[in-house]
Amino acid sequence: MRTWEETIAYIRTKEEYSDLVRDAYFEADLELNFERFYTSPEYAETKKLIQNYLGRFSGKMLDLGAGNGISSLAFATDGFEVVALEPDTSETVGSGAIQKMKELKGLESLTVISKFAEEVDFEDGEFDIVYARQSMHHANELQNFIRQAARVLKPGGILMTVRDHVIDEGQLQDFLDIHPLHKYYGGEHAYTLAEYQNAFESNGLKVELKLKPYDSPINYAPFTKEELIQKSKKFTVGIKMPFLFPVFLKLLNWRTRHHPGRMYSFICRKS
Repeated sequence: MRTWEETIAYIRTKEEYSDLVRDAYFEADLELNFERFYTSPEYAETKKLIQNYLGRFSGKMLDLGAGNGISSLAFATDGFEVVALEPDTSETVGSGAIQKMKELKGLESLTVISKFAEEVDFEDGEFDIVYARQSMHHANELQNFIRQAARVLKPGGILMTVRDHVIDEGQLQDFLDIHPLHKYYGGEHAYTLAEYQNAFESNGLKVELKLKPYDSPINYAPFTKEELIQKSKKFTVGIKMPFLFPVFLKLLNWRTRHHPGRMYSFICRKS
């Protein structure tokens, strides 16, 4: 079994994983990863949602499971005071990579800490927003992960978790079997929609937005809206009917409603 760093180094050498490496921002060029994420439809939509639900696009943010730092760097670049929490210390996919990019970009508003989310020791109510991109589903103890996230949020603050894998009861092994990287490093996981929602609600968080797989470019990336519009032409028999595109997305949500590992995102508010 490889480490996460070894897994990414390995798949970068394999042509069959080239699309995954690009689409997941796993390329060795850290600056390229950042620039591509910073200009992506996913980040553009994320900014809109934060503005809508936080009421501003500024404040103090905790990025839980920050990975190679693409989101932490983006938010710090745009004016947030960001704490990036990432347990992996490597300089290609972990906190070491974030530190390198922080120094390259001169981002004094970005702090990098190598810890697990369940180990956070920040003060109660320290953050305006807790953001977690593709990290909540990795939690060994989901309740503790959400408990800590809720604890450090200010009253009225928001938890935004994006691109988390959802399974139905009994689907975990099916999900692990089809995941392209789990066989190499063994670190994947997923929870049911009910388990996520229970973790939010039992820790004093109200779910204000739940995005299904095709509700937003946040979830359906790396597909773009333009690519999905092209796919929808089969549904509309080639007729350009813009009002049918939302219907097509609802159809995709319905078709993938039991797919093991489907992507969901949530915005929750602390009372």
